[in-house]
This record gives sequence, C-alpha cells and structure tokens, in this order.
Amino acid sequence: MTRILILFLSLVPFLLKAQVHDNFNDGDFTANPVWTGDVAEFSVNATQQLQLNSTGNNASFLSTNLALPLANTVEWKMYVKQTFAGSASNYGRVYLFSDQANLEGPLN
Repeated sequence: MTRILILFLSLVPFLLKAQVHDNFNDGDFTANPVWTGDVAEFSVNATQQLQLNSTGNNASFLSTNLALPLANTVEWKMYVKQTFAGSASNYGRVYLFSDQANLEGPLN
C-alpha cells in the first residue's frame, strides 16, 4: 500500500496542469493563453517580460478568460515593476478576478 501511495504522489505533479501559465518566453501574448484588451499598447520585451508601451494618458488593460472552480485554493505569482512615480492619476492596478473582460467599466 505504501508503494502505491508513493507512486501516486510522485505522479501528481505530472497529472496536474496550471489553469494559466504564461511567462511570455514565446514573445507572443495573444495566443496560449489569449490575452485581449488594448493589445497594441503592450509588447514582450527582450527579457521576455510583458511591457506597457502606451504614451497616452488613458487606461490600458489586458485580460484573459479563465474559469477557476477552486479559486480560493490557488496560488498567484507575478512580477510587477513600475519605473515611474505613482500618483492619484498615474498608477497601476491588478485584478485577479472580474465579472467583465473590459476592465475599464464597472466591475464586480
């Protein structure tokens, strides 16, 4: 019985798959997974990081569709670097969940 349990536990990492994993190493954020929104204002830089390239003073967003039945039991990891001084009119936001794909309107 112990051998079966050890075998099962050693195979679990290969059986489980992340719902969303994107490290942008393919240089494309429009496929696998598909990110939508203001895609013309974003790019993947030489160090394979998603980067905002907006020169305007409007909001820019990306979102991806995801169904998470175990939303309270997942782990989120991300790297965020802002190279500007934030203010009341110049800031960044991260939404983990929303009822709308367009993050510029009213959200729950």
